Amino acid sequence: MRVTSFTRSGFTLIELLVVITIFGFLLLTATGLFFTLFVGQDKTSSGIIVKQQGDYALSQMLTMIRSGAGVDSCTASSLVVRNRDTKTTQFFVENSKIASNSGVYLTSQDLTVTSGPTFTCTNDDAGQVSLVSITFTLRKGDPAVDKARDVVTQVFTGSAGLRSY
Repeated sequence: MRVTSFTRSGFTLIELLVVITIFGFLLLTATGLFFTLFVGQDKTSSGIIVKQQGDYALSQMLTMIRSGAGVDSCTASSLVVRNRDTKTTQFFVENSKIASNSGVYLTSQDLTVTSGPTFTCTNDDAGQVSLVSITFTLRKGDPAVDKARDVVTQVFTGSAGLRSY
């Protein structure tokens, strides 16, 4: 009598279920990782936009102060700098943007000024403004509408002394 042995090829139902379950967990983990990566990238991009525009607005104001002939008016919410050509430039907030009387907005419509700009002026011994400090806060996104992860807020501060010619 001859004995033949059968070798089965294929997988059992249990083996298939284990492989499908492991594959499902790996797929869920990869999806979560990609989602987190994209959300982080959006937050980083928003942060870069806020930083660039805040730095630009601050540098424009500080440059104007440094090269100005003097300060004509300094209140907490407005600054008027007298230029070398005897004209004046005023900085203030309009429509939630930092603006100047030249009709130019120093921040874009994508950002909101949430506080400031606040101007603090220090006088020298002669009573003339010698140092101007500026502080303001910019925000991208609206906390009432956007998710917390989509809202970026940053504070900017700087100061400049007037040059004596």
